[in-house]
Amino acid sequence: MLIIDESNWRDHAGENGVVIDGGGQRRVMACKPRRAPVGSLKYAVKPEFDLIPRNEYSSRIKDIKAAGADTRTLLKEKRIPAFDQQQTSTCHAQSCALGVMASRARQGEATVILSPGSISGPITGYRDEGAYIEDDLRQVADFGVATIDFVPPNQISRRGWKPGAEENAKLHRLTQWIDMGSKDSQMFDRCATQLLLGNPVCVAYDWWEHAVTLIDLVEISPGVFGFEFRNSWGATYGDDGYGVLAEGRGTPNAAYSPVQATASTY
Repeated sequence: MLIIDESNWRDHAGENGVVIDGGGQRRVMACKPRRAPVGSLKYAVKPEFDLIPRNEYSSRIKDIKAAGADTRTLLKEKRIPAFDQQQTSTCHAQSCALGVMASRARQGEATVILSPGSISGPITGYRDEGAYIEDDLRQVADFGVATIDFVPPNQISRRGWKPGAEENAKLHRLTQWIDMGSKDSQMFDRCATQLLLGNPVCVAYDWWEHAVTLIDLVEISPGVFGFEFRNSWGATYGDDGYGVLAEGRGTPNAAYSPVQATASTY
């Protein structure tokens, strides 16, 4: 398993927003630092929930794995593939789209593959450029996410949208998120709690200039924890698109967890 920690994070950070991944592919990181104060987002509630104590992490992780109730297993069962943003600057939207799909999977909704391009296009003026992750969340809350049948996954221009895309997107809205706040001494614990409750977390890292989706809390070694995440660099990245961010380097600067997705069967 790929583990990113304090010893090797610079190898993954790249230079000037570009990194060459393990497969030799050029990847663009273009997630802008958080700008919205906590409590200012109309579609996101404050993180007012009890934290799961750290001394329970290990046993809870073992119980979840033993029951096959981890989110990675769920995504496999639901046949939700790894996204691949290719050479685009759409990591922010890729993280958000996967978060919506994982939330829908938890609610028992039928699997539909959602298009990150249907999020990133409108918020960037249909330009291939970075964005603030909170803008992606607002787009999903207000307008939803279309499936790849209507908008290709990495579509940049409006020209590639098929008729009916806007109506299709409304079927896949996520009306509320938990705004986990800014990076502080409890950010790791807030994210860990949501993951242990089965909720994915869409996160942004300033050091990486990149957004990914946290899937599960894992124990790297006895008493050492990290976040298993799914990247948007294809199935050849890490293990089927998954890697682990150890605590410290893995504590995000911005994080949002889905609360409620609209119900739809297609």
